Amino acid sequence: MFNSLALLTFILVASICSDAAPNPKRGLVFVESPDRAINSIWRQDGSPLTWYYNYMFNESSFFASTSQQDFEFVPMYWGAGDVNDTSFLANITGLIKSGLNITHVLGFNQPDLSWSDGGSNLSTSDAARLWVNNFIPLRELGIKIGLPVVNAQRDPGNWTVPFLDNCSALLREQSGDSTDCPFDFVPIHAFGNMSILTDRVETFSKTFNKTIWITEYADNDQDLATTQAFFNASLKYLDGSDKVERYAYFGAFRSDLSNVGPNAAMLDAYNRLTDIGSWYLGGNATGNPPTYDGSSGGGQSGGPVAWGPDWGWVLR
Repeated sequence: MFNSLALLTFILVASICSDAAPNPKRGLVFVESPDRAINSIWRQDGSPLTWYYNYMFNESSFFASTSQQDFEFVPMYWGAGDVNDTSFLANITGLIKSGLNITHVLGFNQPDLSWSDGGSNLSTSDAARLWVNNFIPLRELGIKIGLPVVNAQRDPGNWTVPFLDNCSALLREQSGDSTDCPFDFVPIHAFGNMSILTDRVETFSKTFNKTIWITEYADNDQDLATTQAFFNASLKYLDGSDKVERYAYFGAFRSDLSNVGPNAAMLDAYNRLTDIGSWYLGGNATGNPPTYDGSSGGGQSGGPVAWGPDWGWVLR
């Protein structure tokens, strides 16, 4: 049941999004809330958001009745504890057989980081075997596959190149051909200012010669003016870059729960859209400040938050 504040939020969001056009690049990093009114904020008629991911195999229950054409779900194989695991392949083929039109999938999330730091903690050899057993068969079905997204800020080849070498070696053992490990696009994370964002896009694009998906980004732990200036500049850059195929801003949570600083969040502490939240949904400024205590930024100590399917939001 909606409480009065949740109902008001729902109505205001519907009004804000009424004139926005769909944006084929713009997506949502979504972690489902038990409060349906909060989930409703992110998907209204006229919203520019066209796709989402949730760090998991299966679509979020809140969007289960929404068609892929209207709001595309992109599954992620976050990580695995068993090198022989093929559950991702089985799950995605099951979704396809059930009628869900899966066109893209995302690789492992930060395999170069330990579990305690929010990563999926996969060696390049284990990840390569999982890739061959799960992603290659999906690509043979016509699904586009995105490389694992690494944490390394400046050296895209530090984990990824050995991973691709191991994957290629496995494929050559199987086929006897000089086959290179295939992938179709490169997901990245970018936390920091515009220089960091553009450098990440340019570096990964040049290194791998594929289009880029930014699956998490924000200018974390900055004052409000700096955060908003970055946000607006980032949308202009990402929408205009032919190197960027898709992007998802990292901020679909309340400011008081944010570990990227309260000013980066798209909701205030009362689940109302901040200016950034409304702008991302194609609306006008709301005037709702992220904080109400005079704080200008900082948030909780630590780096950007990450997510694991069994333990929720944690610090990286």
